Amino acid sequence: MHHSQITETFIRQLEKSTGLIYEPSSSDSSVCFANQNNDLLDDYKISFTREDVYHYLLAFPDNDLPDTTTFWKGVRIGKNKI
Repeated sequence: MHHSQITETFIRQLEKSTGLIYEPSSSDSSVCFANQNNDLLDDYKISFTREDVYHYLLAFPDNDLPDTTTFWKGVRIGKNKI
């Protein structure tokens, strides 16, 4: 799935499977700035962005819907691929 092909349906499915909240914008003015901290442990993250989904899909393009741990692992792997 390409970055531009990430659908709202897929995002809602990710929210359900991970228990995280989708943040449509990762701007610096976000109320939940803690999620933008790269040093924040995955266990404390409560939301994800479209960029996180893109990175996850780079790591696991054909994977089933992940749990929270697998999602953040995939995000890290995907970031390292670019």
